[in-house]
Amino acid sequence: FVYSAAHNVGPPAATKPALCPEFIPSRWGMPQEDTYVLQFALMNRALGLTAVAGALPTFGDERVQFWRESRTGLNSLAFFLGKNLAGIPMIVIPPLFLLSIFYFLTTPGAGFFQMYAILLAVQFTCVAVGYLISLLMAPANALLAGVVFVIVSTMFSGANPTLAKLKNFGVPAMIMTSMSFSRWANEALYSSLLVNYQAQYDIE
Repeated sequence: FVYSAAHNVGPPAATKPALCPEFIPSRWGMPQEDTYVLQFALMNRALGLTAVAGALPTFGDERVQFWRESRTGLNSLAFFLGKNLAGIPMIVIPPLFLLSIFYFLTTPGAGFFQMYAILLAVQFTCVAVGYLISLLMAPANALLAGVVFVIVSTMFSGANPTLAKLKNFGVPAMIMTSMSFSRWANEALYSSLLVNYQAQYDIE
């Protein structure tokens, strides 16, 4: 129920900004109150952590068995495709459960299926990263690496600090921001929500 009263209050009317102090015009187009950005970032983090953790055993726990059976003529492509097909429910169902609860408690205003499509992309991305980590790292370190990946992606998502502040850290920070799945998911979720405020504020 933390975000059951989430809301957005758009920027004030642009009346005589030249009469204001110098730091005001640069903030004139920013919302006065906005809890949705942090809300979406936390939702992406929760979904990303569970997706990566759930995907690690798919390949990581069977590497020894795979190499042993591949020497006897096991088709590697068939093994890979079979694992991916068996993992489809793990990709499709968790975002649906998360969004069903989230949507009922917060009623964000964006379309349910539109938000589900975005969260499905988040789940797909993090599951793929979990597969990759499980193949490249030892099982003892794979979970830690997956958690670090999700946390760092959330740190550079632009929720807090904002993208404008991250630009002050130079090119490396912007590269990390561009590679963050959470940044693009936040923008997609936020854009789907702002459509409801077009009649109230000047939103392009």
